[in-house]
Amino acid sequence: MRRLAARLSVITFVVALLVSRSVVAEHRVALLIDNSKYRDEALRMPQANLDGLVRALEAGNVRCQRFTNLDEKKLISTIRGFAESTPTRGTAVVFFRGHVRPGAYKGKASDCLLGTDSRPGRGFGIADVFRELDGKGGSSTNIVAVDVPVVAPGVKWHGVEPPKGALVAFVDHARLARSLAGATSFLDAFRESAKRSRSAIEKSLTLEKAGSRAIASPENFVIGKRAGDEWVDSRGTVFCWCPPGTYMRGSPPSERGRDEDEEQEEVRIEHGFWIAKYEMTLRENPRGRSGRTIAKRKNDPLTMVNLDDANRMTKRTLTERERKAGRLPAGWRYALTSAEQWEYAARAGTTTAWFFGDDETKLPLYANFADRTYWETEEIAALHAHRTLDDGVAKLALVGSYAPNPWGLHDVYGNVAEWCRTGALRGGGWASLIDSCRSAHRNYFSSRREQNFIGYRVVIERVPPEAESKGKKKAKR
Repeated sequence: MRRLAARLSVITFVVALLVSRSVVAEHRVALLIDNSKYRDEALRMPQANLDGLVRALEAGNVRCQRFTNLDEKKLISTIRGFAESTPTRGTAVVFFRGHVRPGAYKGKASDCLLGTDSRPGRGFGIADVFRELDGKGGSSTNIVAVDVPVVAPGVKWHGVEPPKGALVAFVDHARLARSLAGATSFLDAFRESAKRSRSAIEKSLTLEKAGSRAIASPENFVIGKRAGDEWVDSRGTVFCWCPPGTYMRGSPPSERGRDEDEEQEEVRIEHGFWIAKYEMTLRENPRGRSGRTIAKRKNDPLTMVNLDDANRMTKRTLTERERKAGRLPAGWRYALTSAEQWEYAARAGTTTAWFFGDDETKLPLYANFADRTYWETEEIAALHAHRTLDDGVAKLALVGSYAPNPWGLHDVYGNVAEWCRTGALRGGGWASLIDSCRSAHRNYFSSRREQNFIGYRVVIERVPPEAESKGKKKAKR
């Protein structure tokens, strides 16, 4: 009876987990292009007033970029630039009003969006728009909405089969604006207003009517006001604000699985900092290559990275790139978390073994750890895995697949153990036991160690005075 009750409890939690994944509020961005002044006079048409559509999108916390009358080269570069900045696990919309013709881009037949100077049979394929969004962006859901006010007689489009997680819809911009204001979910607005559409989005996925709200645009670096405020940088990395404060490091003697190095001590966090909402993903990899990682999907957590490389690449690539672009002010830097920052952010004001309490049976709702699914792989390394608790994934899970902590962070427990800048590993990974996924637990490996259960998470923090003076001395030499 006890085993049956335990199994039923696990089933209940897995069902709850699946339900929690079906309704999503995430960061959303939209690129709106209105082409009307074509070089070919026969294609010219009145410019549309898209103000109503923009207002409807922005009312749902969609950050909008608008462009008019782009030639083919500029059309392609604008879409590519937009794709590279879409938020991790977010939703991206490319809205195009103008002419669409059957044609080819780089030899591949497709229905093509026409730049103002596009010749017959040319343009940028809708299929290529999806390839850019899927290959370069962090977004999990991609929508291409096309408003074709004038359909040329006799034109037969190829038809577009959207990739997984994508939707193509032929719409009228005014009708779409009304639908966004009235529909119960974001996806329903496109489905209901479309003259025709094709979707490869899971039917169980329902995007809430309004997305998550960033407190500023990517070009405007700001300091958060309250715990859990969110901001998205220029490459689509989502950050959560951790305000100054104190917390109790370590664990009480009564905590199950407690290690000898978990003596309790009050720690003061003097300055607030931004911490990545998700673990560093394969797409965000500053090193630009994946090595021997088992991460294959763009939003899998990056693995097989050693601490030395992670520290070096964060400084050289992230900090220097953003400072050069003028998006990161002096006195701030990207860095790996310190062990103290990690525990402060993971606890999010709580004092229990996990931020959700002391009940280990709830862990499958929040973490990907050594669970029943991993044990059922029958790998030798999986023999230590839990035999009843089940998070539904054997090894790596896409970042953000489980419920967040009170400050908005995902995967602080499990998925990959996270390097802290001084060498500690925090949070446990997909191959870790329950006790290793506690807020107080820490482990230590060589700084050159690379494993498929180790990754990292970045912060944006004030540069410590000693590091700032060291940097100034180097600059003078």
